[in-house]
Amino acid sequence: MNILILVNTTDPEANSTTREAISVANKIDNQYSIALISKSEETLSHLQELNDICPNKIIATNPLLNTQSLDLWVESFKQVIKETNPKIILMVADVLTREISARLAAQLNIPLIQESSEIKIENNSLKFIRPIFGGIASATIQSDGISPLIVTLQKGAFGSSNIQKYPNPTTRYIQLELKTEMEKVKYEKLSPTSPSRLPMEKASSIVCGGRGLGGPEGFDLLSQLANILDNGTIGASRAACDAGWIDHSYQIGLTGRTVSPKLYFAIGISGASQHMSGCTKSQTIVAINTDPSALIFNEADIGLIGDWEKIIPILIEKIKTTK
Repeated sequence: MNILILVNTTDPEANSTTREAISVANKIDNQYSIALISKSEETLSHLQELNDICPNKIIATNPLLNTQSLDLWVESFKQVIKETNPKIILMVADVLTREISARLAAQLNIPLIQESSEIKIENNSLKFIRPIFGGIASATIQSDGISPLIVTLQKGAFGSSNIQKYPNPTTRYIQLELKTEMEKVKYEKLSPTSPSRLPMEKASSIVCGGRGLGGPEGFDLLSQLANILDNGTIGASRAACDAGWIDHSYQIGLTGRTVSPKLYFAIGISGASQHMSGCTKSQTIVAINTDPSALIFNEADIGLIGDWEKIIPILIEKIKTTK
C-alpha cells in the first residue's frame, strides 16, 4: 500500500512527531515515503535523524516557501501528492496541518479523517478510530483499500516504538512550481510562545489547572509543583485558557493537545469529556477538587477532596523531602 507521510518541517518537534507517523506507517506497511518540504534542502538539516528510519524520502523545495505562506504550503503538498499518487496520506495533527489537511481534502476531493487516536488492522481491513461528541464516544472508520485517504494523527497518541532502520534509503527530489500570486492571504507576523518550555507531549509529569483555580495566579503555584516533578510541565483546561489566565498553547483536551504522561495532576478541573479526551492515556491521574461529585473522580486513580491552595504546598514540601 502506497503511504505518504507529509511532514510539517516548521514544527520544532518535527523529529519526534514524524517518528510517531512512521510508527503508524510501519504498522500498516513498511514501504512508505516521507515528504520534507521547505525553501531549500539546507533548511532541513534539523531533520537529519529521520534519514535512516524511512525507506524513501522526498525532498521538495522552492525558495518562495516560508512559515507564513499557508497557500503555498497547501499547493506544495498538493504537487507532491499528485507526483506520488499515494493511497494513504498521513499527517500529525497540529495547528498548521489541521488546516492544510482540510484544504487538501477539499481541493483534491479526497476523504479526510481528522485526529485519529488509534489504528487497527482486522481481517486485512484497515480501521481508524477517532473521538467524537466531545470525546464521550469514538467512531471507527474503515478504509476500502482502494480510494485515497487523508488521515491526521493525534499528537502523542501513538508513541514511536515501532521504528526500524533502513540501510539503503532512497531520496527523490522535486522542484515545486510556485508563484507569489498563489498566496491569497499573507501573515504580517507570527509570534512563538514560550519556545524554551518542555513540550507537553514529551513530559513525564503534567500539572494541569482548570476553572477551579479562580484566576491566573494559581498557575504560579502549579509551576512550582511541576518544576520539582520528574520532567514536569504545566497544562490547562479550555476554560482556563478561554478566561485568559494562560495561553492557549497550554490547552489539553479535544480542541487542544493530547498527552500521555506517567503522572497527570488535574487541579480544579471538573472532568468533562472534552478535557479527558486529551489525557485519558496518562498512566496515573491525580485529581484535586473541592466538589466530591466532580466527574474527574470517576477518571482519577487518586482523588483528593479539598482546597488545592492548601494541598499543593504540602505536596511540594513532601516531594522536596524525598529528593
